[in-house]
Amino acid sequence: MKFRDGKINSMNCVLLVLVSLVCLVLSNVNAHAQSSYLTAFRTRYPATAGTKLDVCQVCHGASTSQWNPYGQAIRSLGSGVNITTRITNVESLDSDGDGINNVTEINGITFPGDPADPPSAPVAPTISTASPLPGGTVGTAYSQALAATGGTSPYSWSVSAGTLPAGLSLSPAGVLSGTPTAQGGYNFTVRVTGNNGASSTKPLSLTINTVAAVTLTSLAINGPSSVNESGTATYTATAGWSDGTTSTVTPTTWGFNPATTFASISASGVMTTQAVTSNQSVTVSASYTFGAVTRSDTQPVTIVNVMATLTGLTINGPSSVNESGTATYTATASWSDGSTSTVTPTTWGVSPATLTSINASGVLTTQAVDTDQTATVTASYTFGGVTRLDTQPVTITASAINPPASATTASTSTADTSSSWGCAVAGRNATGDPGIDGFLILAPLGLVAWRIRRRKR
Repeated sequence: MKFRDGKINSMNCVLLVLVSLVCLVLSNVNAHAQSSYLTAFRTRYPATAGTKLDVCQVCHGASTSQWNPYGQAIRSLGSGVNITTRITNVESLDSDGDGINNVTEINGITFPGDPADPPSAPVAPTISTASPLPGGTVGTAYSQALAATGGTSPYSWSVSAGTLPAGLSLSPAGVLSGTPTAQGGYNFTVRVTGNNGASSTKPLSLTINTVAAVTLTSLAINGPSSVNESGTATYTATAGWSDGTTSTVTPTTWGFNPATTFASISASGVMTTQAVTSNQSVTVSASYTFGAVTRSDTQPVTIVNVMATLTGLTINGPSSVNESGTATYTATASWSDGSTSTVTPTTWGVSPATLTSINASGVLTTQAVDTDQTATVTASYTFGGVTRLDTQPVTITASAINPPASATTASTSTADTSSSWGCAVAGRNATGDPGIDGFLILAPLGLVAWRIRRRKR
């Protein structure tokens, strides 16, 4: 700074203050960066405390203003993510491209952002499964998962020495499984290889035991206790063994005891029932033989007569009835099983009611009519909550009217004196109204007949 007239130049003073403030801010920023990132790193990897990784250069380059590939990977996850979470999320990455992931380098106390500082050797996983393995049994499925820790996952497993028990194999995922076929003690060595190529081995032993012979002790039939007529049902059988276990078996024979014509059963246990007119009882039987031992079982089954449903109704009776006469009508119901039967309708009816009536027994009574008239008989029947209807047209036929008590001769003519005579007549009906004409036939033998025709008024 220069002095002029014994005073400090004011501009230089201002610059001096600004430079001091900038240095203070940068100092605080660097201190904050060290306290946040490095603290989180130490918390995640406590084994790095006091080592060469316990410095800011684990994320930075030559200066704290630069970021190495590892630091850049952490920063790329964004400031909105917790620092510890960001550090954890980049563990599986190979930030410096040296073929070794970040967490393996950190565990080896080498810089994960510096390809020139790889671990002296890849870290191998360690097999943690204890030996001997749980024993197996001949003829019984076996499965045992092997485990490892450390190194780089995913792991790959293999057998490096010895022979596995016959029937077992080791999958690349480390599962020893299969069904042993021979007893004995087996010793073998397995290898686990990490994703970084490093591997380790461990000898294991496994004993396969024999199974004591079991004998058949019982047989039980399983299936429904009732089956609808014209239906099917499947039955199975369960065998009981001397070791207390059970298993589903296919019976040597299926049948009925006693034999029946109401149903049949196949070798696979499928029962087929016939149509029945009432519930029928049958007995399913089964037998099973194993090791010269035979066991049997029976189960009672009811073949259920299923009630048919109402599908239709038909009126039966004459299509015409004389006036002032009667006729009887019946009704036939149709059923879902294809059968029919005569039923008494819930209701009978007829229209128009001025011409005729019908009672609950289906007896139709007609009134006198001047000319032929048409009426409609109706019936409804309800069964099992189902109602069906039918109708039938009926003609009420007007009949001949007797000749009037007094008649006047309208004209006479002689037709054949040796055979018959005839004359036209006119008269009145019972009420005295003119409305009847006809022709009188006089036969030589004294017989008289009227042909009557009613005239419209």
